[in-house]
Amino acid sequence: MTKIPLTCPDVKLKNATSWKAIADLKRKPGTSTVLTFDGKVLTWGGRQDIEDTFDVDFLDKSEMTFDPHWRTGLRLYVKNFFEE
Repeated sequence: MTKIPLTCPDVKLKNATSWKAIADLKRKPGTSTVLTFDGKVLTWGGRQDIEDTFDVDFLDKSEMTFDPHWRTGLRLYVKNFFEE
């Protein structure tokens, strides 16, 4: 990566999720997407990989733009997301 991206997919799920559920998915063998959670699921990966990660709970994905002030406050999850 030569520059920080401004957008990423925001995944819509059939059921509400939590940070713990996303953390469990991140540790699951075979998960090929990069994930984080901030009240919504943010991810990087191909559409099929994203669908496979969430299986039957996947509804759709759309593009979201990062808050330009992601480096401030309690947004370290974004930094970790970029590092992954």
